[in-house]
Amino acid sequence: MTAENRTSLFYNRQSGGMIAIEDMGRSTGNRFFVDFGNTESGGDTDGGGKNPAVPFLTLDWAIGKCTPNNGDIIYVMPGHAETITTAGAITCDVAGISIIGLGEGSNRPIITFGASSNAASILVTAANVTIKNIIGLCGDDGLTNPFHIQAADCTLDIEWRDGSATVEAAAAILTTADADRLNVKLKYIGFTAGDACVNAIRLVGGNQTRVDVDFYGKATTAVVEFKTTAVVDCNVTGYMYNTGITDFTQSVVDTPTGSTWFANFFDGGAGSYVSGGSGDALAIEDVSDIKADTSAILIDTAVIGALGVGLTAVSTFVGTEFTIKKVIADKTNIITAGLLLTDASSVGELILKRVTLQNDSTVTGGNTGGALIYSDDATYPLNVSLTTGVFGASEFLPLEIGYPIQTGKKVGIKAVTGACTGSGSLIITMTFVRNFLGATIAAV
Repeated sequence: MTAENRTSLFYNRQSGGMIAIEDMGRSTGNRFFVDFGNTESGGDTDGGGKNPAVPFLTLDWAIGKCTPNNGDIIYVMPGHAETITTAGAITCDVAGISIIGLGEGSNRPIITFGASSNAASILVTAANVTIKNIIGLCGDDGLTNPFHIQAADCTLDIEWRDGSATVEAAAAILTTADADRLNVKLKYIGFTAGDACVNAIRLVGGNQTRVDVDFYGKATTAVVEFKTTAVVDCNVTGYMYNTGITDFTQSVVDTPTGSTWFANFFDGGAGSYVSGGSGDALAIEDVSDIKADTSAILIDTAVIGALGVGLTAVSTFVGTEFTIKKVIADKTNIITAGLLLTDASSVGELILKRVTLQNDSTVTGGNTGGALIYSDDATYPLNVSLTTGVFGASEFLPLEIGYPIQTGKKVGIKAVTGACTGSGSLIITMTFVRNFLGATIAAV
């Protein structure tokens, strides 16, 4: 028995439509097509609209042919254009439909909102409606509610264009309190010399609204305004250039007060990234105090206070290395009695990783081997023997140690008679690795 290979594609032939291979991952509903320019073979007639070659001519007619909550999709063809002049001239009153504009740039479908009553609108009264890739064009100065959302769980991903500086909408999107869980992505192209635009988006109540706006123009009250009824759980993001406003006071405004919201966006007028909300006023996020040198980044005592280290620089993390150097002017000082190389006892456990011996440039020759590096720890005395060797001026003798130095202990060097001969200074460099946050030790 062989396994059957399956995909999300399926064969579909609508009555009166074309044969199509469609994606069930998107929808299994009906597909309709709208193209105002195809008057030769298209028309607003029953049984049509199921083939892009025989499309409907108007969007409202196509909506009326959809089945509620069936996942139906209306494709609006590139270059499609409609002008509406009355409130609800296009009414999305069928739940669960998607209206998808095809095309790019100015070739996308354009709906012009005309007349002079300021009332022309696309009205959304059914839930779960999606409108994407449609351009709305203002043809009536002071237009009040071109996209009027009155139902829950809707999605808008559209572009709005004012006609000119003297032909602007008062708002591109208006909602009611029934528009819960609204998702909006709006690109608003206005004019900096205009005076009719009050808002790009006006939210009248509603819960869990998500707004992403790209605004250019002049909004006299706010790019996003909560109006009449407080909103609950609203998040605003995007980019806003509200000409003449550099203090972002007309970016997001809660007119009724009492709304719960948060915004984080780039403000073109202020030239800054801004965030804030109902719990904290909008303000520029100032990152100028963050230093490039990570060694200056501090760790909060609340995190590491239990370790007893306090406020500690990143440079003292476990695993970081540091070196200390001791110069012994008279090598006879380390014979028999020994000489401490570190002053105060270590704080925290360290690993003595490496010791490097070097004669200075005045050396006339001699043996600097045969010595012991030790610690004043009875339990872990260290006592690592340095290999006997003779080396000349400015030569190095690196010795890998890898031995723990317990907290509260010191490190020294000593040698037997004859082990260190010759004139000149002996330079000892020790490399330590922190085995404890903030561990340290210093040269005597």
